[in-house]
Amino acid sequence: MKRLLSTVAALGLTTMATVVPAHAATVVRVLPSQSIQAAVDAARPGDTIALVAGIYRQSVQITTNGITLRGAGDGPGGTVLVPPAVEPANLCGQVPPDPGARHGGGICVFGDFDSRTGVITSRVTGVHVSGIRLDGWPGDGVAVFASDRLGIDHVSAVDSGTYGFAVLASTNGVLSHDIANGIGFADGAGMFLGDLPASHMSFLGNTVTNAKLGMFMQDVGDVQF
Repeated sequence: MKRLLSTVAALGLTTMATVVPAHAATVVRVLPSQSIQAAVDAARPGDTIALVAGIYRQSVQITTNGITLRGAGDGPGGTVLVPPAVEPANLCGQVPPDPGARHGGGICVFGDFDSRTGVITSRVTGVHVSGIRLDGWPGDGVAVFASDRLGIDHVSAVDSGTYGFAVLASTNGVLSHDIANGIGFADGAGMFLGDLPASHMSFLGNTVTNAKLGMFMQDVGDVQF
């Protein structure tokens, strides 16, 4: 330390930068009686929100980079998200925007964008969602817009209103081993993929049942199945 200070003095430097340790990733355990949204809002990049098994009457909107939302499994006995009595006053309560469709999404991953024009300001990056079941959401089970390096695996959307999974304007992500079962809206689909012309997105090992449209794609180019 003395040698370092001597070197600083010899160079004529009067101040030294303070080294701030990197944030230590933490795991936050959430019970069905607690707020998932509060835990997500308080999370920092690298943190994991671990949802124990049970029924959660709430949705969650994710806008923080690099966090993991991990449930206890996507079966009926795992982590199950069902619609609350009142939808939240955020974008998750407004999906999908399709005319004639009901609104309300279970898990919503959104980057920063102008809600009037759809112009993306920044993407939410490195979000991972796994091991969760979404039951009876009036809009979308999972809605994604403006993400990068997203991972969604072993997530089930059951009896969704419009789309089981809607993924738009996203890049470099992987959806694998997910299930969409049952779509209520006549023009809905198990998976809706849109605005992905050069996205490097992968959709691997997913299953869609009980839907008029299994997978609906619009403006899709660089996508792997």
